[in-house]
Amino acid sequence: MKLKFYIDTETNEPHIYKHEISEAEIVEFFQEIKYLERKRNDKSYEAFGRIHSNRFLHVVYRKEAADVFFIITAYDIEDKELLNILKDFYESN
Repeated sequence: MKLKFYIDTETNEPHIYKHEISEAEIVEFFQEIKYLERKRNDKSYEAFGRIHSNRFLHVVYRKEAADVFFIITAYDIEDKELLNILKDFYESN
């Protein structure tokens, strides 16, 4: 799998840095954990999952090819209802 990152024009760094998410955490998210994914109306995707550090992440991306993901943004999930759904998902798997 190849990951590309949206670069913030103000900082010339991946946009995920603004949300204190590292590239390594995104690699872990897609390669090492189970996550919930859904397609959005604009044909991008969003995924929700818990990484090994117990952070729950919301990742927005596009699939450029079967094995190429363009990461638009990622941030910590703060929605309590979604957190409860994810906790149940991870506890049951």
